[in-house]
Amino acid sequence: MALFAVPGRSADFVADRLSETLAIPFERRTSSFWGDYCLHRIALEFAIRIYNNEDPLHQPDADAPEEHFFEAEFKQFRVLVDVPSGASMSSKVSTALQSAFPGTVTVRPS
Repeated sequence: MALFAVPGRSADFVADRLSETLAIPFERRTSSFWGDYCLHRIALEFAIRIYNNEDPLHQPDADAPEEHFFEAEFKQFRVLVDVPSGASMSSKVSTALQSAFPGTVTVRPS
């Protein structure tokens, strides 16, 4: 999986911009693990996931402060975008993110 840290204001905002740019729909979802997130299914086992870089399960009284973020090293980025490795969409998503959100950083390459 390729993972990008995006300087967007929310997962919904990033999903809306990517949806426009790439002409693909994103479904809004909620889970206890991811919190509010957006998903585009490429195939049954492949999906693009856009989520906020804040762990909704973090408990300030019990967990270390750095565990408040999914990617603590990139806590200045509010949004993360996860793209399956080998998916034909991976390079398109990377290009679209760099164009729409200058300063996007690759956390993990595909």
